[in-house]
Amino acid sequence: MPLVLAALLVTLLATPACQRSQAAKDSTQAPAPAAAVADLPDGIYLVARASERRADLLPLAAGEVLVVHDQTYGGLEPGEPPMYLVVGPKPDVPLALAAPPVRHDLEDGKAALQLELGPQAAAALERFTKEHVGGRIAVVVGGKVATRHKVRQAITGGALQISCCGAGACEHLMERLGQ
Repeated sequence: MPLVLAALLVTLLATPACQRSQAAKDSTQAPAPAAAVADLPDGIYLVARASERRADLLPLAAGEVLVVHDQTYGGLEPGEPPMYLVVGPKPDVPLALAAPPVRHDLEDGKAALQLELGPQAAAALERFTKEHVGGRIAVVVGGKVATRHKVRQAITGGALQISCCGAGACEHLMERLGQ
């Protein structure tokens, strides 16, 4: 038996049937049409669904967009897999800042950005978070998820902090948001 065929047979026998079946479905399932991630405006989005596996979220419904939270801006523990999120095509709350973001160091040695929303965005954030206590949100900057959180209470006053920035990520976010 050729070596390649033997290796394939060993792999198939070592993989449970349910995983082989799901892998076959995942590889044959055509990707659903979705907005280009880079086209997403900066803002706060309600997360409709999330999974560590992209295929679990497909197909997307009309008006849904798939984004990924990876190590681009930090926020994930080392070795933690990326998280795929389904959001709408427009932010629920735009990141309309009243002033440029301010970088500061945290006690644990990591950096964070302090954001202050303008009055209209601050009011929209308060309404939005009041309506979605218990829900999941994602802050998208430059088409990528900068951070994601569970809404525990209404956010009042329009002040936000993006923490756990990776190496160089805070500077990139500051540049992007300061435009």
